[in-house]
Amino acid sequence: MVIHNQSDHAVKAIEIGVDSSGQTKGTPSATYNRTIQKKTKVKFTPQLRMTGEGSIYLKYTDSKGNTVKKTICSYTETLSGHSKVTIKNNEVTVVEDCT
Repeated sequence: MVIHNQSDHAVKAIEIGVDSSGQTKGTPSATYNRTIQKKTKVKFTPQLRMTGEGSIYLKYTDSKGNTVKKTICSYTETLSGHSKVTIKNNEVTVVEDCT
């Protein structure tokens, strides 16, 4: 996963997790424990495990205290693939290639 913070604020308290409507077992979420400064790009590989199917979300809080949750992989059975997340001041865009 690539997170590109193009906003005017730092991004912190980052959680990546599994949303599932079925019987998901494993590691439901992972955290990125570093602040992503404004205008910075980072690569992160969350260590998640699941059985079944579901989606992957990214939840973060910016330095102003705003919290955003965004689906970054709309469907997966195997937790493979990648996503590119771009955070801007008023929107979050995701390009995903998940399987």
